[in-house]
Amino acid sequence: MTREAMAPAVPDWFEARRKPRGRIVARWVPWVMVGIPVLVLLAIVVYPTIWMAYHAFHDTNMMGLFTGRYSYVGWQNFANVLSDPRFHNSVVNLVWYLTFGATLEVLLGTALALILYELVPRPGLRVVLLVAMVLPMMLPPSIVGVLWK
Repeated sequence: MTREAMAPAVPDWFEARRKPRGRIVARWVPWVMVGIPVLVLLAIVVYPTIWMAYHAFHDTNMMGLFTGRYSYVGWQNFANVLSDPRFHNSVVNLVWYLTFGATLEVLLGTALALILYELVPRPGLRVVLLVAMVLPMMLPPSIVGVLWK
């Protein structure tokens, strides 16, 4: 039987030129790569959530933002909101919007997609119609980005 010779995955000259990484770098790189996103997450999500929970249980007003003095009211803020008739009206409006508005958007979007891809025979016309439908949705954020540059 003959044994097929296989070339090594990495040439010998490459191994000789490769610089060894220090132990400190090898040990700290994974922690830095994980630590930076964790710090960003803490700064963007966790801190504002704790700050919001703090203000939910205190009587916060605009003057308190400057003086830093807030009086603790406990669950009274939640009791005020839950007993307000405008809150109940807002919840009903939200349910109506989610039920009918979102359903209508999905149905109309699906119908337009089916019409575009099934009933329009020419690919060139299909692209023009697709651009005409997507452009009004994409143009305003682009303009705002250019204006605030």
